[in-house]
Amino acid sequence: MGAAVTPEAYLLNAAGKLVYHGRIDNSRNGDAITSNDLRDAIDEMLAAKPVAKTEAKAFGCTIKRVATQ
Repeated sequence: MGAAVTPEAYLLNAAGKLVYHGRIDNSRNGDAITSNDLRDAIDEMLAAKPVAKTEAKAFGCTIKRVATQ
């Protein structure tokens, strides 16, 4: 799926369509979280509502990939 950082979330619906991609929430500091982007997307999807925020820039440690031969 091309994740660049960890954590980076991908939410697929029952048909396998990507409905959300990005961060879990908006802060590394638990006390400073004001937006639960992944949870909101899951709740909307389970309620059969359109996901309002389909993308949010993920942040975290970069994923280093080793070239395969």
